[in-house]
Amino acid sequence: MTNPASPRPPKRPKSSGDPTLIRCGSVAVKIYKLRREKGAYFTVSWHTGPKRNRQNFKAFEAAKKFARDRAEELAAGQVNSPTVICTRDIEDWLCKRSTSLVTRNDFRRLIITLFNFARRRGYLPRDRETEARWLEKPKIKSKPIQIFSPQEIDELLAASEGQPRLAIALGAFTGIRSAAIFQSTPARSNSTPSG
Repeated sequence: MTNPASPRPPKRPKSSGDPTLIRCGSVAVKIYKLRREKGAYFTVSWHTGPKRNRQNFKAFEAAKKFARDRAEELAAGQVNSPTVICTRDIEDWLCKRSTSLVTRNDFRRLIITLFNFARRRGYLPRDRETEARWLEKPKIKSKPIQIFSPQEIDELLAASEGQPRLAIALGAFTGIRSAAIFQSTPARSNSTPSG
C-alpha cells in the first residue's frame, strides 16, 4: 500500500530585488515586484501604526499611482497616524522608571530634545508645540552638603594606604573635587624606570 503524495503548499512568491520607494515628506511606501507561476505582480506595502498593509496590482503604473496617493495621505495625516503620544503617556513612562528625580529630569530633557529634533526634521508638525514641551519638571530637593568631622578623616586615613590615602588627604585638606583628583593621579605603567 503506497501513500498518496501529499499536496504541496503553494510556493511563496519570489521578490525580484529591492523594492521601489515612493516618498512624500518623511513617508515611504514600498512597491515589491513578485513572481509566481502565473506571472509577475506588484505589492504596495505601507504601515499604519504597528499594522502592515498590503495591496496587490497586476500593472506597475496602477501600483505606483496607488502608492503615491497612499504616501500623500500618510504625509498629510489623513490616514491613521502611526502613533499618537500625549504628555500623559510620556509622564506615565517616566514614572514607571525606578530612577531618582535627577535621572528622571535627565530623561525628560532628552525626550524634549528628541521631539524638537523630530519637529525640525519634519517628522512632527512644525507649527505646533510638541507634547514633550508640557512635561513637568520634577521638584528636586537639594541636600545639604555633608562635611566629614576631623575624627572621621582620621579614621579614613588610618584605614587606607598608598594612593587612596593620598587622594583622601588631598580631598579632605584642599577641598579639591574627586574628579580632579582622579585626573591628576599618575597613570600606572608596566615598564620599570630606567636609571
